Amino acid sequence: MTFLVINIAQMLRIIILLIIGLHAVSFGQSLKGQVYQLAESFLEDNCSVNPECDCCSSDLIFLTDKQFSLIARCIFNDVYYTGTYSIKGDYLVLTFKQTIVSEIVDEETSKVENKREDLKIEPIKFNISTCKQNKIRLENAEINGKDLKNGSRKLQVEETKIIQMLKKSSAWKLLTH
Repeated sequence: MTFLVINIAQMLRIIILLIIGLHAVSFGQSLKGQVYQLAESFLEDNCSVNPECDCCSSDLIFLTDKQFSLIARCIFNDVYYTGTYSIKGDYLVLTFKQTIVSEIVDEETSKVENKREDLKIEPIKFNISTCKQNKIRLENAEINGKDLKNGSRKLQVEETKIIQMLKKSSAWKLLTH
């Protein structure tokens, strides 16, 4: 009987730790080093975004506990953004630096040109929730967030490569200097 009581107590402790842990993973974790793909369409079955065209997704890269980069992807014209982020309750808020860099690739020559410009960019707010397998889902809290409507985390093996490529890119260097 004592053995059964100890096991039940241990099981309750484990269950409580799991519940607390899952809540922390969902909303209280550091996003540093994580990369989320943003797109309009979302597949509920596997809790991931589904970009439906060549220019319909972005990569949201969390570089530190406060700094992010957003790359609006398109075949020959990526646009680079940066700024700071904060998590307030169940919301992620991206506050943009008011400068962007457009990376334009000439289709014929493959020559890359970077164009820096100043713009007024409003903050973007995402709801943070979990879906299947306790994956984090980002959902744009604003009505006008069409291509930035939903977000899901990229595979961890891809994240390091994406961050390394970002930091080596001339567009990123121009944006951050």
